[in-house]
Amino acid sequence: GREIAHHRAVDARVAKRMKTIRTLWFALLPSNFIFVAVIANGVGAKNADPQVHAMVPLFGALAAGTAVLSFFLPARAFATALRAAKIQVSDEPGEAPGGFRQAVLVQKIVARPTEVLVDALARWQPAFLMGMALAESISLLGLVLGYLGAPPLAYLPFVGAGLTIMLVKYPRLDAVTTAIERASGAKLKL
Repeated sequence: GREIAHHRAVDARVAKRMKTIRTLWFALLPSNFIFVAVIANGVGAKNADPQVHAMVPLFGALAAGTAVLSFFLPARAFATALRAAKIQVSDEPGEAPGGFRQAVLVQKIVARPTEVLVDALARWQPAFLMGMALAESISLLGLVLGYLGAPPLAYLPFVGAGLTIMLVKYPRLDAVTTAIERASGAKLKL
């Protein structure tokens, strides 16, 4: 009875954290459509800058660098946060690979896995939001180009790239569990 209640409480804590992170993810997506709506409303035509075409390649290079950073920086920040967590590992005996005279294999497992997972989700959220903000900044570059009078073929790829990166960053629990296993060098058994 107590063990089942404990698993339900842990599942509820993990589900609550994931729901919060997924809500933030979903709340950030509409910004891309708002940017397009603002430009489509004719704001850019009023502010046409003759130099805007020269800015597109520069903004493209900036967007490409930001796209790379939107994956690299959050992963690095989360890995650093997991190392700071000092995840404890224990040994679990496995099965002997052959006969009874062969040594028993030992598997390293994460000690207190559910507590580690709940803590890791809290450590993952800031890194996740950093990646989403960087992805959104790519869309903002498109908004700036559109505001300066660039044609849709110049600014829509920025919005599309930002939106695509945000969609790829959909929060998945396996991304967190894989990072825990990589950081600890042990299997996470829930």
